[in-house]
Amino acid sequence: MNGNKIELTENNLRYITLASPLNSEATWKGNSYIDSKSVGSAFKYLDDWIYQYQHINEAFTVINRYVDSTVTVFHHDEIIGNRGLLHPMHTSKK
Repeated sequence: MNGNKIELTENNLRYITLASPLNSEATWKGNSYIDSKSVGSAFKYLDDWIYQYQHINEAFTVINRYVDSTVTVFHHDEIIGNRGLLHPMHTSKK
């Protein structure tokens, strides 16, 4: 956690996966730590992705486990540039 954001490092790439405020109007550039602008960058496809919350405080069940309050984070699909789920799992909100 860093200030008003939660970061995830995966394969040596740091993403901002959650940010405040947690509401449907909030957006953030979740890939802003990743060098996508340098000449020859292997990560140009991650440039300027906008992340956004949806389905705030909705219930979710997975493998017979019920969570009463979750949030879904959407972002661009890395293959074709369309919006898609950041993770196949929802994030529980406490």
